[in-house]
Amino acid sequence: MSITASDIVNRAKLIWRDASANFATQPYSWLSDGILELRSLRPESTRFDSEMNHIDFEEVDDGADVINMDVRFRPCLVDYLVSRGFDENARHDEAGKFYQLFVAKAKAA
Repeated sequence: MSITASDIVNRAKLIWRDASANFATQPYSWLSDGILELRSLRPESTRFDSEMNHIDFEEVDDGADVINMDVRFRPCLVDYLVSRGFDENARHDEAGKFYQLFVAKAKAA
């Protein structure tokens, strides 16, 4: 099962909205960063095709993009995105909290 970029972004927006974050930047480049960081923490999160060839990373450009990653990593990516949104708005304490959640969930997934 795969994840769509819009699924992660929409979940992050719910948290940003609850925290009254002023969020203007499109989050897809941040999501790309989060995927790369997750892969560095959990190399097995990388997908392989039916012939066991590594699926190369592709930048996330919009909400329709499919992220070839197991759904168990979705909460990690949501926390990463929330962290970046709070950091963008100079809410560094909240950003640090969500980044720590990202790392902890990535290691536990």
